[in-house]
Amino acid sequence: MRYSEYKEKTYAKDPELKARVNEELRQIKIGEELRAARKQAKMTQIQIAEKMRVNRSYISQIESGPQNITLSTLIRYAETLGKHIHLQVA
Repeated sequence: MRYSEYKEKTYAKDPELKARVNEELRQIKIGEELRAARKQAKMTQIQIAEKMRVNRSYISQIESGPQNITLSTLIRYAETLGKHIHLQVA
């Protein structure tokens, strides 16, 4: 059995699992985008943490995902980079 077939059968048996996996994947993507933006701004995690007044380990957790992050934290992170958050409901 191929992995894709196994995954679909497993999700069919447990729809909540599929929702949890998709949510974690979204959180990982957010972390990856934050890391990329930080690197583009040529800033370190330490610099971001100091400006946000949080521990560097918290910045690492945010960028690693999955991490429950509040919208206000996302906005503070973006502002620290001199950027803004664009949300789209589709």
